[in-house]
Amino acid sequence: MDEEYSESSKVSLWPIAIFEVRYGGTYEFGAKWFAVAECESAPAKALGDDSECLDWFITNRDHIGLGANPNEALSDLYGKKLG
Repeated sequence: MDEEYSESSKVSLWPIAIFEVRYGGTYEFGAKWFAVAECESAPAKALGDDSECLDWFITNRDHIGLGANPNEALSDLYGKKLG
């Protein structure tokens, strides 16, 4: 994990939910996992039909963490939200 961020700043983002993508990275910029701050369940549009999914990831790209695995997605989220 990113140690340059304080534990209190990380906690400020909780709850954090991490999900495996549904479309194999097609709409998720190649990512296999995504992390969402202040979230307890999967955003419906992120798991919706093709157009909803694409729109959600484009709209939220700068606010969610993306990665090849859950740790990378969480690290990316920290970088975007705390960096």
